[in-house]
Amino acid sequence: MSRSFPAIRLTLVTLLLLTFCLASTSSTWARQPQEEKSAKAKKEEKSKSAQPVEYVSPDAGVKFVKPSPDWEVISPPSSIFQSLVCIPPSGEQVDRFTQRFVVLVYPGSAIVGGMEFRRQQLNNVTSGKKLVPYTVHQNRFEKAKLAGKDADLFEYEFELPPPDVSMRTLEYGLYYQGNFYVVQATAPISDWENPEIAGMFERTFKSFGFVRLAPNNSR
Repeated sequence: MSRSFPAIRLTLVTLLLLTFCLASTSSTWARQPQEEKSAKAKKEEKSKSAQPVEYVSPDAGVKFVKPSPDWEVISPPSSIFQSLVCIPPSGEQVDRFTQRFVVLVYPGSAIVGGMEFRRQQLNNVTSGKKLVPYTVHQNRFEKAKLAGKDADLFEYEFELPPPDVSMRTLEYGLYYQGNFYVVQATAPISDWENPEIAGMFERTFKSFGFVRLAPNNSR
């Protein structure tokens, strides 16, 4: 069933609000208390974490190597889209959503105009700070490749409310398997300027690929 323009607009606005909300969400979401680990357990865990870890999701139809082996992947519930949020482990950061790698999966019919429409909506929802209290600067929007397929690359920066952290998001958008995929990495600008962290996200983007969708998720 086709969606009306208002419904499509709502979907894109929801997607954009999720981008900002994740940036300012505290570690209380999906976080459970953990027991202290023994020195031996920590040593074994560190040894295991030296190897890249691939995450595969047939439900979303994607795979990627996690930015760091010990990062966790959670899937917040939504009736509109699927999302995979890859974040540092509990307790590693005061705000464990400050750095993140995210995959958003929408029914292709819900996203008319792809990333160009997304860019327009980003401007609309932040213009005059009517919907979100963030100042956004769009750095670049260009054609690119992701997983060997044509995609749009969108980079933008925004300021979080106090403590006034400057963030940068780099994201790819493309249609595939009847879906529209947004694949993004977000971190403080100071982190992006760190070659080690920038390289970490670059490796994850390069590792990103598609797998056959689970039968009940084919569109």
